[in-house]
Amino acid sequence: MKRVALSITKASITCLLTLALLLSHAPRNATAEEEQVTFYPTYGYKSAGVWTIPLRVRVHENITGASKAARLAQRVIGQNLNGHALTAEEQTQFTSRVQKLLTEGESRERVMFTFDHDPRQEQLCIQGPQGRCLSTNGSGIVEGTLTLSDERARALLAAQQSAHGWLTFHAVSPEHTGVGRVQLIPPTGVSVISDIDDTIKITEIPAGKRIVLRNTFLHEYRAAPDMARRYREMGPDVAFHYVSSGPWPMYELLSEFLFSEAVGFPLGSFRMRDMRLSPLSHKFWEDVVSMLTAGAHAPSFSHKVERISEIMEHFKDRHFILIGDSGERDPEVYAEIRKQYPTQVQEIRIRDVGNGGARLEGMTVIPAE
Repeated sequence: MKRVALSITKASITCLLTLALLLSHAPRNATAEEEQVTFYPTYGYKSAGVWTIPLRVRVHENITGASKAARLAQRVIGQNLNGHALTAEEQTQFTSRVQKLLTEGESRERVMFTFDHDPRQEQLCIQGPQGRCLSTNGSGIVEGTLTLSDERARALLAAQQSAHGWLTFHAVSPEHTGVGRVQLIPPTGVSVISDIDDTIKITEIPAGKRIVLRNTFLHEYRAAPDMARRYREMGPDVAFHYVSSGPWPMYELLSEFLFSEAVGFPLGSFRMRDMRLSPLSHKFWEDVVSMLTAGAHAPSFSHKVERISEIMEHFKDRHFILIGDSGERDPEVYAEIRKQYPTQVQEIRIRDVGNGGARLEGMTVIPAE
């Protein structure tokens, strides 16, 4: 089988030209005049009869200078693959995966949206602390909240004939297109906080940087055996939150895989790590590689503790099952969370991919099959 080295040599020109050609003819969800709006899946929590919905939204379009960005991706990722030679299938996969990351954030955009089947057809926005509508920053990101009275939330749930608290909405601001979803989660019940890499998706982080990058950019994604079934069997009333140390630009690739009909993990909110750089920056691709492969390092630990703590604070009367793997520091992260929230943590489950031992004391071990 013919192989092509992933490095900046004559042998890589074909890959770059293919990527540039695909990008120039790539179909878009938006028309030429519209910008894509990504509403990251989230949740709503109720306090004093009012629902608060944390929102993270990105406005973006296909990047200008995609060929340059593709060359940077190939150079940085190729260096970390240590000269690994690609098969034709791997080359196609690499092209497809990198293409998903080649978008450019749009600043100073105010996103308006409407809940589907809303009898009022009310236009809403992402609000700041003073209740004012916010606009996107230089990376195309806007983060804020939306509040709904309990009466309003019930009316929307009824209008959408919603099951298990899910509501859908869509962008209505000029030149914007995009859809989103939020789950209104009751104050009491059971929730799952789940890691992604090597917990529900095979990444092989303990095997090192080269293997991680091959599994991320070159190979078909693989679900961890039996984990989707375990999650589904918890029942429809259990809420799911997926918390990863990976960078937000990987969200689309992950969500398309995890929530596909073939894989079938339950829908849930997402929390990932921020990146404020453009794909036209060499540092962007270095940071992508670093975040994907440095899961056991301090920034990853603090990120997970902070994001999980936010969720726990929003649902002080719910019980939580924390699910991770032994390949990174999930046991230590979850032990810290249990220390801070002892009455809320119902159980810690760890998929043992090696290096477990005493770290897993007091936790339920899931064998890696």
